[in-house]
Amino acid sequence: MLLHLRNFNKGPKIITEPRYIFEDDFETASPKAGWTYWNVSNSATSPLAGTRSLRVNSTNNYAFIDFPGQDELWVFAKFYIANYYNYAFQIQGSVGTLIAFGNWGPNNTRYLGQGFDVFPGGELLYQTIKYAWVQYKKGTGSNAIVNVYYANTATRPASPQFTRTNSTSTVQATRLYWGAGSAGLPNQLDTLRISSKEIGDNPI
Repeated sequence: MLLHLRNFNKGPKIITEPRYIFEDDFETASPKAGWTYWNVSNSATSPLAGTRSLRVNSTNNYAFIDFPGQDELWVFAKFYIANYYNYAFQIQGSVGTLIAFGNWGPNNTRYLGQGFDVFPGGELLYQTIKYAWVQYKKGTGSNAIVNVYYANTATRPASPQFTRTNSTSTVQATRLYWGAGSAGLPNQLDTLRISSKEIGDNPI
């Protein structure tokens, strides 16, 4: 007797890509696999979300995550920067820092992207909890793009607080770096999402 086997899977095979290159809500006691860090913990002390947040509280401590090179990168995070002489949040590549942001002096928000760009009188980014969306897109010598949005909620502003469309960067983004605060003044990070595609409101 012959058995006729029917294949009900007639359509094309659908392969779904991961939503994010990397994501972390920092709910485990130690940073999850993939992080490189020095004297850093996922602390239950005053977490920004959930029960723990990544906490860096000494001037020589740090944490970073490496990922395959990306021509375009979007990063979302909830964060707290302890003091105003601080560039805690950085996207890096083979030439070092591609974009970093934070405060430099009590009355200026300053952005670093292969040279200093200042947003005078900008909203202070230290000693307050903020949400940030950062876009980096490599260029060919004079057209790389950097956009930085930040807000008090997880709703992305309609326009970035800082934008640059003429950066000289031609390298891929390969690392997210989160740096130290001052002794006794910890920098904190939570709800981290890293993607090669645009990140909008309330990413999960």
